[in-house]
Amino acid sequence: MATLRQRKHRPAKPLAVMLPTAEGLPAEALALLSSPAAPVVLVDKTRIDGLCDDIAPGLAEAGVMLASNPLQHLVLQALARPVVMTSGNLSGRPPALTNERALADLAGIADGFLLHNRDIVQRMDDSVVRQSGEMLRRSRGYVPDALPLPPGFHDLPPLLCLGADMKNTFCLVRGGEAVLSQHFGDLGDEGVEAQWREALRLMQEIYAFTPQGIVADAHPGYRSAKWAASMLLPTSGCCITTPTPPPAWRSTAGRWRVGTSSPWCWTASAWGGRRAVGRRMPAGELPPVRASGGPAGGGAPRRRSGGVSAVAQPAGPLPGLCAGLAKLS
Repeated sequence: MATLRQRKHRPAKPLAVMLPTAEGLPAEALALLSSPAAPVVLVDKTRIDGLCDDIAPGLAEAGVMLASNPLQHLVLQALARPVVMTSGNLSGRPPALTNERALADLAGIADGFLLHNRDIVQRMDDSVVRQSGEMLRRSRGYVPDALPLPPGFHDLPPLLCLGADMKNTFCLVRGGEAVLSQHFGDLGDEGVEAQWREALRLMQEIYAFTPQGIVADAHPGYRSAKWAASMLLPTSGCCITTPTPPPAWRSTAGRWRVGTSSPWCWTASAWGGRRAVGRRMPAGELPPVRASGGPAGGGAPRRRSGGVSAVAQPAGPLPGLCAGLAKLS
């Protein structure tokens, strides 16, 4: 484990474990692991026999998975023991999609390579689901299945929703359904934007999708927003800090829970923050604060906690929010 973490420059992020059997795991986890989607399932670490502490340091849960393709079944049958799984990429780059890229990028990480003459057309990370069924990353096995939208969305024209730059997914909306893309991660990482653009093209081709409008994050520095501006289509900037939470905040699971690390206000400034809980209830907001850490603060909200702790308590039912945010530092 120490060697793998050193080679991948991944000192603390959790890794997944592929188990030869699901013996001893809760029934809820077994049902998810055995489903056609075969996601990574987060389970209590105490339910996994012989788990190394370095798999998910400092966490109560660890990600487990079962073999889901013939090659994985052959490997697990031969080894008859758990195998640590990690993506084939350099730190800060997307997974390698070609033999040539894998050999070039991973020569200092992998001791051996098993190559194939079939190309990888689309990157598809593993989906990650909690034992309870809560979806944390919707990707392989679930994409590109369409999700039904609640009443009020059926009359919308076809919309291409691009998402933000961090933890990106995009979405095709039409006919009361939303087709979400796979997880892409941060568009600012080397090589990710190129994969994102190709997936945009391919997904629209597969669904014969012709958008009549584009929805993009209002942040002018985002790559997704710049791409939207280059298209000859009506574009709406989505700002989650509007006085009334927009209907699009509604999750497909029927819950409302939204947060952001770098909101961009209609006044063209990075502005406070807001969270909606329950059923379309504004739960309060923070006044503008100094952006400690500059642009780096967008990816690490704790950098801004110093400014947050110095402002007055926010209005609404969040009297302890400032103090709570300050503790993050």
